[in-house]
Amino acid sequence: MLGVCRALAHSNLKNERLARFLLYKLRKEPINREFLRQFWCKNPQVRQAPGGAWSRTDVPQQGLLSGYIQKAEAFIFDFDGTLYDGRRFARRLLFSRSPNRLSLGDIPLIGAERAVRKSLAGFDYGNAEAYYREFFALLERRTSRPASFLRQWYFRRYMPRMKRVLQQFYPARRGASELFKNLACPRAVYSDYPEVRERLEAIGLDPGLCGMLCGPDTFGAQKPAPRPFLAIAAALRSDPSRVLVVGDRDDTDGEGASSSGMMFLRIAGHKNPADSGRPSLEWDQFVLSLLRRGGGYG
Repeated sequence: MLGVCRALAHSNLKNERLARFLLYKLRKEPINREFLRQFWCKNPQVRQAPGGAWSRTDVPQQGLLSGYIQKAEAFIFDFDGTLYDGRRFARRLLFSRSPNRLSLGDIPLIGAERAVRKSLAGFDYGNAEAYYREFFALLERRTSRPASFLRQWYFRRYMPRMKRVLQQFYPARRGASELFKNLACPRAVYSDYPEVRERLEAIGLDPGLCGMLCGPDTFGAQKPAPRPFLAIAAALRSDPSRVLVVGDRDDTDGEGASSSGMMFLRIAGHKNPADSGRPSLEWDQFVLSLLRRGGGYG
């Protein structure tokens, strides 16, 4: 709101009534992004003020992302935060009442797990066993718990809890099931967490429609390491330059796509909204852009 008002205050508008009308709309109604986008397109004299939240550069950026969708011959979808809205996931993982409820002793283990996973970003160990050996060795160092105990805790307590929380609170995004049913192009779902098939089922998606399913147990690596992206492209029989990576994070999905010579489309989420200044699409906009490709989305 403040960014829009600041932009208007510094803009060189020929019609002052138009600026007053827009301010009136903002005061009386919730911000309507589509209204603002149309306003920017119809009034090229508007310019972005320093520090403002909206810019006409959004228009060519959206066009660039739509061009990626039209050009793509294969898709790699991120899982968490992309195929479902992960808002409040950590809180529900810790505190929601459901089977496999975590105890107070689990909380520091979860914090350590997240820190270790973050520290391994971009590392490639070549195979799953080498990756998990390093993963649980680092976790052991952080928690002073034996690696054998941590491995059992992770796969028998933590991952079942994650799947239960997904099943209870996080349905797949609107239209995701229909998207995979109608998408004629080769595709894959690639996550930094294991058990991708079971987690897809937990959010209500049919794993059989989602193409190739990949995780750290597939490659022994974490995003943004380029080898898994290139291996997926080879398995999909697609040139990397014609593969579109669809994800919600620039530092993992985006960097992985860039280092592999692929296109990247960022899905806006609660941690990275569409008005953050970086090119992105809302999930619904992405689905609509795919519809424009025609029958079979390909």
